[in-house]
Amino acid sequence: NFSTKQTINIVCANYQFIKHNQDSYDAVLQNGLIPSILYCLPQKLTKRKTANIINFHTTLSQYFKTQNKLKSFLLKKLFSTIKHQVILCNDSIEAAQDAAEELNVKDVIALYNPVCSKEDLLYKPGEAPHPWLSTPNLKTLISAGRLCKEKDFERMLNSFKILNNQEPNTRLIILGDGEEKTRLEKLIDNLDLHHVVNLAGFQNNVHDYFYYADYFWLTSKYEGFGMVLCEALAMGTPCIAIDCPHGPKEILQNNKFGFLIPRDATHAQMAKTIACALRESKNDKSFYRNRAQDFLDT
Repeated sequence: NFSTKQTINIVCANYQFIKHNQDSYDAVLQNGLIPSILYCLPQKLTKRKTANIINFHTTLSQYFKTQNKLKSFLLKKLFSTIKHQVILCNDSIEAAQDAAEELNVKDVIALYNPVCSKEDLLYKPGEAPHPWLSTPNLKTLISAGRLCKEKDFERMLNSFKILNNQEPNTRLIILGDGEEKTRLEKLIDNLDLHHVVNLAGFQNNVHDYFYYADYFWLTSKYEGFGMVLCEALAMGTPCIAIDCPHGPKEILQNNKFGFLIPRDATHAQMAKTIACALRESKNDKSFYRNRAQDFLDT
């Protein structure tokens, strides 16, 4: 959210950069709607015809719902003035289709993010990074992401309260930091979950957590793709995810590589699905890692 002064400064700086460096590069890779507008508008003034490739990394229809109507209208209007200068891509097929509809363009390329490496698919960790992950009689769920409203950890915690009442041997570890941390800590206390839920904060190495978990759990309201699901699959761990727009259905191929939960499911329904998942036998790690091969960085 740039101020008017910041926006003007960015546009002016971009104009000067393009004007004085127009022969030193052939293409510009941009991430996000607003940065692309702030670059492509001054580019029009210089008449520079460098290729502009824009990746949105989000579901635009859901993004616009989080903005006020005037801002959404202006962004779409400004984008319409530069849409003939750009090549558009997004992280999944459905998110690409969504972007095409929202921005009134014919084609948006679906381009998977290169999430994992061949080394990831062969990764073998040392000891478990948390005691819950090495306790035989416990069933531990892992989640990870910025602690923000879009990830809907509140829904996760309310569902887990029901699950843990029914299955006392379940545990939940959430990796990440963010603006919702204090509120989530209070919710954990209010739900009396402090002994079975751990907000583990930011971790440099999430692989060990993912590897030892029984399932990875995603409750996002929307995603551009859901790269973290691919990271979990690369560690041989199946996933449980809300069928949010967009990505989880595509990555998990419905329920083949985990469990897809309808986005309108109640807390009780989600808890029931997870309880059933925890009782079922899983495929070995190679099955899930084979799916992750579709998202290699090489």
